[in-house]
Amino acid sequence: MIKLKNEMEELNQLTQDFDELRKSNPDLFSNLEYIASLTRQLSVPYKYLGLLIFSNDEKTLELNRPALISNSVLDLYEGEVKKVSTHPEFNAFVELVNDYQNVTYSQMFLLILGAEPSFVFQNTIIK
Repeated sequence: MIKLKNEMEELNQLTQDFDELRKSNPDLFSNLEYIASLTRQLSVPYKYLGLLIFSNDEKTLELNRPALISNSVLDLYEGEVKKVSTHPEFNAFVELVNDYQNVTYSQMFLLILGAEPSFVFQNTIIK
């Protein structure tokens, strides 16, 4: 039970941190919302988005590249992720989320899209 409480506390705190990021750097947060929304619209797994942002391991990226999405669409998508990740303040986002070890990529990006922490916590489909 304690672990579950800690996970929910992390989601609540991350939501607050995202609200602060939205206020302090609206351009960066808008870019994050854009790429999270594009990920959802193209049915790309949030895990793949997280790996594109946080992993430098080409083998891991290749192994997790979605097989049911055409290469041309994925190439365009990856280009958009790269544009977002070159934002001058992007490291502020990376540093912020590095502190949250119990939050999955799916949970993180759904919070960016405005989902409530309780929905993200209770929804087993996204885990």
